[in-house]
Amino acid sequence: METIVTDVPTPQSYEVVPGWPALPDTLMLGEATGVGVDSHGHVFVFHRAGRGFANRAVITDPTILVLDGSSGTVVGTWGANLFVVPHGLAIDSRDHIWVTDVARHRVYELGHDGNVLRILGAR
Repeated sequence: METIVTDVPTPQSYEVVPGWPALPDTLMLGEATGVGVDSHGHVFVFHRAGRGFANRAVITDPTILVLDGSSGTVVGTWGANLFVVPHGLAIDSRDHIWVTDVARHRVYELGHDGNVLRILGAR
């Protein structure tokens, strides 16, 4: 017998905020592959920094943007020289950022400050 779920929550509404995020002219947001919000209201964006899925070289530009959730201003950037094909992002209850690189077959656990805490996968 098939179970039918009837109490699925309705998605929350959202609104477009013009000018959010407030990126400097020198920063180009690439293909965003993951977004998460930590307990401090910081928004983390994992992106490919001008590269595509077929990229085969280590990305020398920062691939993680840290944004102030209210203003959208950049409060930090990291991830340069770590990733080839950024793919996904999640934030745990300790505000550790977990990201994946599909080209390197790795999962990275990063501290809230961007320091690499652990790498799982091929070396």
